[in-house]
Amino acid sequence: MTVGKNHPFAEKGEISIDELAKQEWVLFEPGNKLRETIENILREEGIPLKIGYETNDATIVRQMIMHDNKISFVPEWGILEDLQEEVLGPVAPLTNAS
Repeated sequence: MTVGKNHPFAEKGEISIDELAKQEWVLFEPGNKLRETIENILREEGIPLKIGYETNDATIVRQMIMHDNKISFVPEWGILEDLQEEVLGPVAPLTNAS
């Protein structure tokens, strides 16, 4: 999971499932294999998915994570430079605590 450097999750040590459930996601459109994987994992964990935006344009996904405080799963190779420049960052592990 990836967030922008100004997202509230960027500095958290842990994120609860309840906190995650309240977030808006930017995802690739239905039919995308990465999206299907994300949906399956979140469904298995009982985490509702609140979709804020759908697109198959990776640049738009990246921009929305950076500027609109959305969260997403994106391949690391697609944002490697952003991670190195600390414009985007990975998120802390999930906890079951509320």
